[in-house]
Amino acid sequence: MCGKLVRDFIPDFIRADGLEPDVEVLEGTAYEQALDAKLLEEAIEVQAALTTEQKLEELADLEEVALARLESLGFTPEDRERVRLEKAAKRGGFAARLFLKVSKE
Repeated sequence: MCGKLVRDFIPDFIRADGLEPDVEVLEGTAYEQALDAKLLEEAIEVQAALTTEQKLEELADLEEVALARLESLGFTPEDRERVRLEKAAKRGGFAARLFLKVSKE
């Protein structure tokens, strides 16, 4: 069976259109795998977005899925922020806009 992880209210929208959605509640590894797949889907949608408003919307979606993934791993947004700041202190951020060229030998 094919499908994808959807936001909580999507089945309600489908029902409002007079249809009955075929949904299941995922647990454990199946949920984690679906979240990982959704992260990739949202990242691709960020890349494909054409306007700044579309980019903003897709980045918000990406953040929502990332928060769910954090929670599934037992972490909090504060944990993520601590690690982000530690990495930024050690390796920097992206403010300098540096692009490393790699030669193909």
